Order: sequence, then structure tokens, then C-alpha cells
Amino acid sequence: MGLKPIVLEQGKNVDERKVDVEKFWRTGVLDENSNVQFGEGGAGTFSDGKLNSNVSNDICKKVINEFILAGAPKEIFYKSKPHIGSDNLVKVVKNIRNRIETLGGQVLFQHQFVDYEAKNNKVCKVIAKDLQSNKCVEFETDILALGVGHSALKTFELLYNKGVNMQPKPFAMGVRIEHRQKDINFAQYGSFGDKLPAADYKLVVHLDSGRSVFTFCMCPGGTVVASSAEKETVVTNGMSNFARNEENANSALLVNVSPADFYKGSALDGLYFQRFWENKAYVLGGGNYCAPSQTVGEFLGLDQNDDAARENAANCEMISCGENACHNGNTACENVDVTATYKPNVKRANLCECLPPFVYESLKQALPELNKKIKGFANKNAIMTAIESRSSCPVQIARDATGQASVLGLYPIGEGAGYAGGIITSAQDGVKCAEQIAKNIEN
Repeated sequence: MGLKPIVLEQGKNVDERKVDVEKFWRTGVLDENSNVQFGEGGAGTFSDGKLNSNVSNDICKKVINEFILAGAPKEIFYKSKPHIGSDNLVKVVKNIRNRIETLGGQVLFQHQFVDYEAKNNKVCKVIAKDLQSNKCVEFETDILALGVGHSALKTFELLYNKGVNMQPKPFAMGVRIEHRQKDINFAQYGSFGDKLPAADYKLVVHLDSGRSVFTFCMCPGGTVVASSAEKETVVTNGMSNFARNEENANSALLVNVSPADFYKGSALDGLYFQRFWENKAYVLGGGNYCAPSQTVGEFLGLDQNDDAARENAANCEMISCGENACHNGNTACENVDVTATYKPNVKRANLCECLPPFVYESLKQALPELNKKIKGFANKNAIMTAIESRSSCPVQIARDATGQASVLGLYPIGEGAGYAGGIITSAQDGVKCAEQIAKNIEN
């Protein structure tokens, strides 16, 4: 359209960011500005790169094409469940940045958005902090598009304190659950389990309590990753490379959280609710960003003798088999340990100590039911790692029909603004915002 945006990215470019993330996973040394949440490509760079969505339109096709032009595998255009893979995403986001710069845009790394000024309720200036020189840089502009992601607590606090209209919204919270990928393959494919690509799943249980328990961001042949962006918090996520050839399958196992569970009068209460439980997980993990972890058997008390444990054990019963029998196409083997993949490390703990009571009670009720959908899902040796709390944003920034917030010229976009739930829908929301900005300029 001829517009030349200036992109403010508080993190580093993807190559430097990758070094910081790998250092964090190896040593537990967190860079609050360059991590799995913040940096070039956002949280999606360290994910499976799933492009699933429930929408299909010309904008979605444009987004897919842009990814292919940037180096993503061409098969994402026609596969029913396309994914790019974390290993490919590094080069894809770099190529997208190069394309922006070729068209006249600028990408300023280690430039943190810290404030804006408004005149007559319209944006007139944007202020960023150069994190290398520690100096502020000002931009005269009447357009500020906020694609900040769902973990930018400081930005949300800034907007809230300046009176921008926003409201709490539902989100979800739970754990990452890991099984051996070969067990998921046999549960899904039977005797073809060793002949077909890594199997995935998507499950949900609606409980009598009114809660729903569901899987989200399932990563076949992947790993659970440390995704903290704030000091003394533990946040988990999942990722897979394109080949999906790692030992374990993992998925978020989540319980719906409504504003009634956390709202105390501020639109930001959901963010503080997340932070509270993420700090609990940090403390329970023993510090240094180790995550608390527990087997499903321990969580459900399958080895105990009380009536509730016996009922759970009956509901989670599996066909016992040897390792060789598993390979021959029977069900998952209950006698083989699952090794947690989270780094820096995990610490065996009681997960009920870092989850809200309604979350862990819902998980306990749901696991036997989920086991009926995939035999072996509640395998006593499956590993649960806490806490998975950032699947979506607990706040939504209000915007009008022109895409603007209560302050004119302020355009909240994507998942962090509360209007998307993944790579494709966030990108689609951004494209619509760009079209609206162009239209508003013309008018």
C-alpha cells in the first residue's frame, strides 16, 4: 500500500534471541526482554508453528502464501493441519523482516514501547526506550498499532492507567501433559502406529460442574519448553520441529477460567491471577526456573487404597503389555516411564500446590474420561508439568468499527489485544488492521 511502518521490538533479532532462549533453557538465566515470549517472531517462533484455524478466506490464503514466500514448506498450503515447525520458523520470521525492510519499513530491535502522548484524544507521539543506550526515542505519529502479544503486562498497565477502555475476558489454565509419541501413535493408529506420521489429538470433556477440560496446542514428537518472561515465574509451552521426531508427544491440558474466578474490580485482574500461580509454580519447582512435575498416577492417587483412587484406577485401566508388544500394535504400555522434556529441569512435586483448586479438581475428574477417548491418555506414567497459563489473553482492549481503541489512532491487534487465538487468526487480524489504517488515512 506504500506505507512504511516502524516496528518496535523490545527483544532481539531471531538469531540473537535463539542464543538467549537456549541459554535460559540450559542455565536458568532469564533475559526479561529476550525470551520465548519476547523477541523477533513472538511466542510463535518457539512453537509448533501450527496454522490451524476455524476460518478460511482470502486473507488466510494470503497469510499462508506469505509464509511460503518466506521459506515455509509449500505443503502448508494444502495440508489439513499445516505446521511450519520451530526449526523452520527462525528463517521464516527473518525473511519476513527482510521483506518489510525491502519495502521501506524499519524494524528496531531492543526498542521497548514505553508510552504515547495524545492530543484531543488522538495519538500524536510514541515513545520507545532504546535498551542498548538506555535512552528514549520519540516518534511523531498519529498511528500506533499494538500487536504486543498476551504477556506484555507493562503495556497493559500503561494503557489501563491512561484510561484506555478494556475489560477482562475468559482464558484457560492447567498443565502440559506428556506421553511417549509411540504410545499415542498406537492409540490412534493401532497396528499402523509404527508406519504413519506422528499422531496428534484434540480432546474435550464437559464436566457436571460446568467446567470444560480440553487439550490445546498439541505438539506431536515435540518438547515442553520453559516460556517465562518475568522473574520468579514458571510458564510452560510446547514446541515441535517440522519432522516431529522427538520421543514424546505433549499438549496443554487446560481448564476454562472465567472472569468470575479472578475479577476484583480491575480489567487487569486476570493478568495478576496468572502471575500469582506462575510464581507458585516457580517456588514449588525450587527456583532457577525448574518446573514442578508429577506423574498422572501420583496426581490421581492411583497407587493409593482409598475408594476414590480405586475408582480412578478402574477408569484409567489399560491393557498391560510388554514393550515389545507395544511395538507390535497393542495399546500403550503402562510399565514404561515417560521422561519429562522441560528444561532447565523438573522437580517432582504435588501440582495441587501450584494450581487453583477448581483447576486441579477439574483435571482429576477429566483424566479418566479423557482416557476413554484415547486409551492410555491417563497412563499412570504420563508426565504433567506446571504451569500452562498463557494459552490466551485474560484481557481485551475495546475497539470500534474502525479498529481503533477509545483513544483515536490506537489500534489494538492480535492475540494480546484479545481478538485472536493463534498464528493465522492473529495475522488475519493484523491484515485487517492494516487495511483499516489505509482506509482511515484515505478518508
